[in-house]
Amino acid sequence: MTMPYSPSRAVYEGNDAATRFPFSFKVWDATQLVVTLTSPDNVTTEASNWTADLGASGGEIVYLHDNAPLPAGWRLAVTRDMPFTQEVNLVSASRFDPQVIEDALDQATAERQQVKEMLWRAVIMPATSEKTPQDVVQGIYAARDNATSASTAAQTAMNEASHRASEAATQANVAQNEANRAKDEADRAADMANIGPATPEKTGFVKIGKGLVVQDDGTISVPSPLSVCSTAADVAEKSLNLAPFALAAGTTVQMLFAAVNTAENPTLNINATGARPITCCGVPPEVGQLAQGQVYTMIYSGSAWQIIGGMAPYPIGQYVWWEDELVRPGFQPANANIVANFAATYPQMAAYLSTAHGANRCFASLAEYEAAHDAAWATLADGSKVSWNNIGGVAKFFWNKAADTLLMPDLTEMTRFMAGTSLGVSGAQGDQGRNLTGRLPSMRYQHPGALYGNSTGVFIPEVPVNLTAGGGTPYAGLAPVRFDASRVEPTGPANAPRRWGALACAYFGQPAS
Repeated sequence: MTMPYSPSRAVYEGNDAATRFPFSFKVWDATQLVVTLTSPDNVTTEASNWTADLGASGGEIVYLHDNAPLPAGWRLAVTRDMPFTQEVNLVSASRFDPQVIEDALDQATAERQQVKEMLWRAVIMPATSEKTPQDVVQGIYAARDNATSASTAAQTAMNEASHRASEAATQANVAQNEANRAKDEADRAADMANIGPATPEKTGFVKIGKGLVVQDDGTISVPSPLSVCSTAADVAEKSLNLAPFALAAGTTVQMLFAAVNTAENPTLNINATGARPITCCGVPPEVGQLAQGQVYTMIYSGSAWQIIGGMAPYPIGQYVWWEDELVRPGFQPANANIVANFAATYPQMAAYLSTAHGANRCFASLAEYEAAHDAAWATLADGSKVSWNNIGGVAKFFWNKAADTLLMPDLTEMTRFMAGTSLGVSGAQGDQGRNLTGRLPSMRYQHPGALYGNSTGVFIPEVPVNLTAGGGTPYAGLAPVRFDASRVEPTGPANAPRRWGALACAYFGQPAS
């Protein structure tokens, strides 16, 4: 909340009835209050045995004077007694709680209001005065001496003229009271003249730090904790208006963008102080990386606005493999599914795919996508073809801008390799089995069981079941040979490389609100 001006003092006259004395200035603890009493004979002391009920912007003092209401002729004052300490420790490159900063600023404001109230009760010279506070003090002392002389003269006059004794006594009392008050003011003026800067041990003056602005009426303005940039998405120079604001190394702002950034090399210009580059980890954010509605914390390095909080952990369009089946917010699975209302829902991904490098990840037409999804990636010796059969094989998107739909890649049952000369980025390649070899010599069987010729590798010779002539007499002949790939490599129901299963998703950024 804000901290409007409120007086740091409340003064009451005793009326033989009041025991509760409200005040309308904020304190955070009863120890930040002091209650003073002034007797009818103008003796001021600090009260004790009082209690305080505190509220959001003030409170109430409960006080009994000798177990009775404050008598007539007595005066009671409730004033602030702030500790003039600063106990908030902010660590660089960490998150700051705005409430902590605001409370610290409120307490500092209360301290300044207390000092201002004290200054109102001090002797302050006009800015054009040639007199020093010491001159004023001497003048007041002289006035006191003159008043004393007047009192003496009045006493003499009283002795000389009894009929004027009452009037002279009255004048003498008035002069004495004025002299006493002048002395008190002079003492306070002397104290204020020597007050100096504030320290943790004593009250004093303080300077306004960076980021705060003092208005003409003495009001201290604090920057808004969160600002909104409404610059169009395709404009690189983002503009922001802050009140108050001072551009200096170390200045920190918290802001959000009303639209996803679609411009390259964005800059930030606050209060027309000049466009400065926006960077994250030393480089400009990519197109689409600055989200709509996301709060970013930026600090000015002296040459650029560095993002120190709010950036997503993944680049837009990055593939991420999850070890469970949960599709996280901002992600879409790469299994040939269709994303409806694509650009409206995921403006960051739409901005990325609109760049030159992002467009390289998209097919130009649905026909190209479908052709890749059923492409034949091998032709065997017998002329038959091996194709994807609409399962896997598609590493690119297809964006139907007219319908605002995005057809996701299909990475089902595919492994990922570093691109090279045989396989480029976004390319797809089918399985390739290891070449199976063996040696098959002329195989001849000679009764009663002699097998001539040695086979190796995948070939296994077998003994003929029956080799007979017409009359049943066995004779020599060719032996059958069996092919068995499991003799030279592991086999299974499908030809597959070594692999493990995971859910492949692409990061699209924050869904639009």
